Amino acid sequence: MDEKTGQVKLSSEGKTARLVFPADFKIGGAKAFMATVTRAMRKKPEALILDAAALERVDAAALQATVVAWGAMKNAGIAVRWENCPESLTGGARLLGLASAAGIDP
Repeated sequence: MDEKTGQVKLSSEGKTARLVFPADFKIGGAKAFMATVTRAMRKKPEALILDAAALERVDAAALQATVVAWGAMKNAGIAVRWENCPESLTGGARLLGLASAAGIDP
């Protein structure tokens, strides 16, 4: 997904995959996000970075998708971590009680 269309972008840096979130990540992008996560996992990276630097708006459905993705990556043995988490992400996840399950809070 790209910033203009609300899609997460996948890139690879050696054995590390990176998912870059758009400015607006909402329910409409959750299905495509999960498809991108699946595509990333098929490549069997050692690590996956969830880069939220551009993220400005996120809704509850999109946050729930990150919980599912986080669990799937952990279960697959992929080291996953967040980078550049804005308050819109951390605050929303904490408010909904999803921060720990989505890996946003340690």
